[in-house]
Amino acid sequence: GLGDVYKRQAILGAAIESNEIVRILDSPTLIVAADGASGVLSEIPKSLSELAWSRMACIVSDADGGYGTIKAVSRSVPIILHAHGDNREDWLSLIQEAESQTNPPDLVLTHQTPSKINGMHNPGGFTDGDRAACFLTALGVRPSSIMMLGTRTDIVGRWSGSTDEPRKSEKLRWMKRSLQIQGLWTD
Repeated sequence: GLGDVYKRQAILGAAIESNEIVRILDSPTLIVAADGASGVLSEIPKSLSELAWSRMACIVSDADGGYGTIKAVSRSVPIILHAHGDNREDWLSLIQEAESQTNPPDLVLTHQTPSKINGMHNPGGFTDGDRAACFLTALGVRPSSIMMLGTRTDIVGRWSGSTDEPRKSEKLRWMKRSLQIQGLWTD
């Protein structure tokens, strides 16, 4: 299976930089992008970018990631699509974009409510980045094989979607706590 070939999984957070991508491409690493973070692949040489896209297992999105998310949709990368209270318009737009593709990406729907919703999953997480980590650990991926790249609490990453800075800073503190609980953040 994939686990035999790819011993590591890299989650690309919103503060990801191109040199971090180039470094991981030397080893067999699957990539999971937090929403628009996949936009960083447009900043590396085309041959490396194609290699990175070929290793993109999925993106975890609440549909506000812009260019990087649309690029992933156009490449039929599976989307782990998260619903929350104020992203209905973004969701509809992303789904319409997906449906317009010759080969639409698979969609896995997530939520974060205490209720069980048929056809949806609640892996946990407060941002697309820690939701990606929750999703992988819910699938049984060992935290020791997960690398968090471009995941910071001191800044709002440039690949973040449109955001309210003070609210996002609070979400990033919760993200850090979520990652600490999973053993993916130490300091």
